[in-house]
Amino acid sequence: MKKKILFYALMIGMVFLFIRAADYLIYYVFLRYNTSFVLMPRNDETMGTNSLGLRGPEPSPSADESLGLFIGDSFTMGMGVPEKNSYVRITEKKLLDRGLKVEHMNAGIAGYSPANSLGLLEHLGTDQSIDYVVFTLYSNDIFDLGDNVFLSALLNKELNKPHVAILYFVAPRITSYFYYSQLAALGNQLSLNNNLTLDRVHKNLQSEEQRSPAPAQPAANAQEEPTGEQNLKLMLFMEQIRKLALHADISESAYNEWMRKNQKNVSLAIDGKINLVEVLTPLFFPEHFEQCIDLSHGGEEKFTILKEILLRMKAYANQKEARFILVFIPADVRYSKEKWDLAKSYGYVMKEDWLTGQSELEKRLVDFTEEHDIAYLPLTEELRQMDKQGIHATFPRDIHLNSTGHSAVADPIADFLEQELRSTR
Repeated sequence: MKKKILFYALMIGMVFLFIRAADYLIYYVFLRYNTSFVLMPRNDETMGTNSLGLRGPEPSPSADESLGLFIGDSFTMGMGVPEKNSYVRITEKKLLDRGLKVEHMNAGIAGYSPANSLGLLEHLGTDQSIDYVVFTLYSNDIFDLGDNVFLSALLNKELNKPHVAILYFVAPRITSYFYYSQLAALGNQLSLNNNLTLDRVHKNLQSEEQRSPAPAQPAANAQEEPTGEQNLKLMLFMEQIRKLALHADISESAYNEWMRKNQKNVSLAIDGKINLVEVLTPLFFPEHFEQCIDLSHGGEEKFTILKEILLRMKAYANQKEARFILVFIPADVRYSKEKWDLAKSYGYVMKEDWLTGQSELEKRLVDFTEEHDIAYLPLTEELRQMDKQGIHATFPRDIHLNSTGHSAVADPIADFLEQELRSTR
């Protein structure tokens, strides 16, 4: 009898170790970062997409033209501005004016993480003869890698359920991955239910830019009073957020304090006038900017993942005999005091020294790109100079570059690209 018990115990232990090993292997080989991607609707009039589901004209480089592929998120895509006003298109025109025969593909997609951009690069490289790849990194790309703080908080609460706890004990990484996927789908549905779609936000930002720009104001007191229908919509949405917050073990008092600061901001977000994620993030993770700028609160691990992705991008570009170039755009709280104040009013943890000097993220990027011979262009100082001159590079209540911002960053990008292209000829 004892031998049988020992035998079964050993078998269970071996099965457990096998599952744990498979959990580790599958996660780190296949699931550590998700390179899957979704393109925008093809030939969409609102977003100005082509038959590839990318913004801009159909790519058709001639034999003597160099094809430049710009990958990234909504900053590369040009959220809120006409595609012709994006820095991708402006740099193309500038290089053409300087006698360089180039054509640029705008492969920026809103919501993309660096891992998604890697997947898209590998997809587009199959059918396109690429001469140079430009990946634009924005500060919050750090936040998009590795564990998601929103979903981690919800998962920790869910672990109180016995069946989830058992699955997590046996295969923690795979359980987390699939649970995160389910919660992310629920979040997407929440956005769709409240009409928080990409094209709506894009159109609202374009309409805002057509009006005379005004500085961002933390307070929402000057906003028009909402209608009865808007109030009802707001109440229902806030109740959904309250349930999510309580599910994530956020105290009632913390939620009430956040709501006191952001009720009108959420109303604006529901109307597509400001980014809902910017308003919601400090409720779940007020240390967001510390993670992205100082690489604290889990930022170190996320930066490690970023380095792996950048090296894969460079390796793929080299395989295609293309030049790989990294451009860095800092968070607006790094160069605009108005935006710094606005973020603080939302409830983020903020630091005064972010407005000057070099951040930990920027220092690490310099060291990393030098070590691996990656062409690197940071744009922090250019954007600070704009702000000192009283020129607003971003929309008043949104992180994205406006047309002025795109035009301003296009100058140093064009100069950098010209130098790189002429040096490789």
